Amino acid sequence: MMRAVLMLAGLGLLSACGGGASAPAPAVNETTTNEAALNYQAAVLDLSPGQRNVVMIRAIQDAGITCNHVTESAPAKGEGLTFRAKCDDGASHVVSIAADGNAKVISAGSAPKR
Repeated sequence: MMRAVLMLAGLGLLSACGGGASAPAPAVNETTTNEAALNYQAAVLDLSPGQRNVVMIRAIQDAGITCNHVTESAPAKGEGLTFRAKCDDGASHVVSIAADGNAKVISAGSAPKR
């Protein structure tokens, strides 16, 4: 009986502090939100070659392709912002980056060993 009284008293205290009411969500200005969206293509273009290689290796590895290190990357013709990336094992890949940050990777495979 005493436990029931204590539990009811505790619940009464919680409801008295306004725990059940939530503050209204702030209004979102959709135009401002869209203008503030990050353009990943512009961000990649502003990177140094070393930083760009890190973006390339991340895209290549996220595509499930083994690449330990991107040794070079250079702009290439293609859809959107496109780069040719070369891995340390000789494999070449084409990485196309959309404005929303999604990347498509096309792998040419490993270079033949001599």
